[in-house]
Order: sequence, then C-alpha cells, then structure tokens
Amino acid sequence: MKNRKKKIELGTPWGETNLMSVCFSPRETEVFLTKRTRLHELYIKEQEKTKRISLILAVLLILIAVALLIFAPKGKETLSYIVCGILFIFAAGTVGYGRIKGKIPFAEFEADNIKK
Repeated sequence: MKNRKKKIELGTPWGETNLMSVCFSPRETEVFLTKRTRLHELYIKEQEKTKRISLILAVLLILIAVALLIFAPKGKETLSYIVCGILFIFAAGTVGYGRIKGKIPFAEFEADNIKK
C-alpha cells in the first residue's frame, strides 16, 4: 500500500488565501489540521477579547466625559466642554470610528466607521 500524501493549501484567518501548498502524510495531515484549528480558534478568541476591551474603554471614557459635564465647576464650563469633546473623540476612536464630524452650537455630529 502506497503512502499517499495529501495536499493542503494554507491561508490565514484574516483573509489572505493560498499562501502556500504543503503535502502531508495522512497522520501528519490530521495533526496539522488539529493544531491549525486551535490556532484559528485562538486568533478568533483574542480578536473578540480585543473588541470587548475597546468597548469597555469607550464606555469608561464616555462615563468620565458625562461626569465631567455634570460636575464641572462654575466658570470652567468651556474648558470642560473641550475636554469632554476630546474624550468622546477618543471613545469613538477606540470603537473603530475613523472620521468624526461635528457642528456647534447645539450639536450635529456624524461618524464614519472605516473598515479595512
């Protein structure tokens, strides 16, 4: 009985495909696929963990900005508005927005979520 090798084309979970082709024996194929599956699982888990952390950071920045607006000392309102605006921009950046527009007085904002 011949030892037939299986051809596997390698790619990445982030979109690039067919980076390389490799031939394995049946046993090597099984081990490779198991380890490769674990690698993809780890990549997906870490990617989702990063998203959660960025959402938590954005919520904290927004809460700090709102608290700063509520508890701004008299006579320092202008400065607190500027700081709150900066915190909102940072919060939007951590969530993934790449472009934020605004219009004052009495607000008009627009945000574009730029995905690569």
